Parts: sequence; structure tokens; C-alpha cells
Amino acid sequence: MNAYLVTFALAAALSLFVTRLCRDLALRFACVDVPDRARKLHAEPIPAIGGLALFVSAAVAIAVAPAVSGPAAERLLGQGREVATLGALCGAMMLVGLVDDLRPMQWGLKL
Repeated sequence: MNAYLVTFALAAALSLFVTRLCRDLALRFACVDVPDRARKLHAEPIPAIGGLALFVSAAVAIAVAPAVSGPAAERLLGQGREVATLGALCGAMMLVGLVDDLRPMQWGLKL
């Protein structure tokens, strides 16, 4: 079976469950984007930590990918350092987005 397809399917399936969990946690702990009628036109508060759910789903799927036989597993195992560096950079970007969702940041700081 194609390892890329299995990794994608795992990430997609995980995102269904993890997104629901993050939504429930965001509502419970008031991590929501509140409408202000100026820029935010939604009718009710929207959970603001969806990026965390997608990051966790993708990270778990990529971590499990080497267990699947195929070319993706061999590439991930052979390029572990590059994959770890890319994961750290993606994690840093996700953290900036998460902090911005919870406490708005100035554009220069985000950049």
C-alpha cells in the first residue's frame, strides 16, 4: 500500500477527532474569537485553536509513517534530521499562530 496515502488518511482521520477535542476545550476555557461587528462578522464566538488540532494530527501521522512500509517510510527514516528540523519550524509557526489566536499580536512581531 502507498505509504503517502496511508499517512494522509491517518492525518485526515485524526483531524476529525482532534479538531472536535480542541473545539470542546476552546469552548470550555473561553479560547474563542468573539464577534465585534467591525471586522469579525460571525454571529457567535468561534473556537480559536483549530491550528493546534491540524498540527497535532499531521505530526502524529508523520511520526507513525515510518512504521508503514514503502518509499515514504524509507525517506523519512533516511532524512530524520531534515524532518525533525522541518517539524520544529512548523511547530514554531503553529505556536506563533496559537499565541496570536489567544492574544492578538502586532504584525511585526508575527513576522
